[in-house]
Amino acid sequence: MKKSFSLLEIIFVITLISIISMIAIPKLFLNITSASYTQVKSDIALIRSAIISNKNKNIISGKGEAFINSLDDAKINVTYEKLFVGKEDDILLQYPIIATSFEKKEIGKWIKVSAYNYKVFIDNKNAIEFVYDSSNGTFDCDYKEDLCKDLIK
Repeated sequence: MKKSFSLLEIIFVITLISIISMIAIPKLFLNITSASYTQVKSDIALIRSAIISNKNKNIISGKGEAFINSLDDAKINVTYEKLFVGKEDDILLQYPIIATSFEKKEIGKWIKVSAYNYKVFIDNKNAIEFVYDSSNGTFDCDYKEDLCKDLIK
């Protein structure tokens, strides 16, 4: 007597596996997207906090009430650059955020677009641009964009 599976048993198992995968795979990608959103929100809060902390340090040390002129010396659109570290004696983040580039478009990673503009990729298609204004120390995106509203709230 041969021990093997019948065709009906194999079809039943394949059907169960396909139903489970149809439910589980979208949930997995939803968690990845949620994790990148959380990481970006954390980065924004960290950068803003560092800007304010730097201003307070300048006030205490007698350098004045000015905000830092530039957030870093990183090159524009270059992978693995250290972002948001400040300049020389004006240190912002102790542990920098490592940049990506427009070619790579890594989710949850930042790109330096110009001296004061940065973009962060929310997914493979969508990026949000943030602008640093050194006159009033703001690091904000365009509040008219829905993605910006979701990140800032």
